[in-house]
Amino acid sequence: RFNFRLTDYSFVAGNMFWVRSCIYEEFFKKYNPLELRSELEKGNVLDNEVGTKTHSLERVFSWIATSQGYKIFGI
Repeated sequence: RFNFRLTDYSFVAGNMFWVRSCIYEEFFKKYNPLELRSELEKGNVLDNEVGTKTHSLERVFSWIATSQGYKIFGI
């Protein structure tokens, strides 16, 4: 869907990290963030039994950066 070309499937667990804003600006010019949000499950989403769109979006935030050639580093 997002045409990622990934060789590294690493991701930041949780969504607290630093990233250059231009990475997301380019992505969200193509993919409306409010439309993406409207596709997510409602309420407190748990994925103990089955995967969820909400949980998968957590990985997408990292892959937006890595698909553009950036690396994930710890601090």
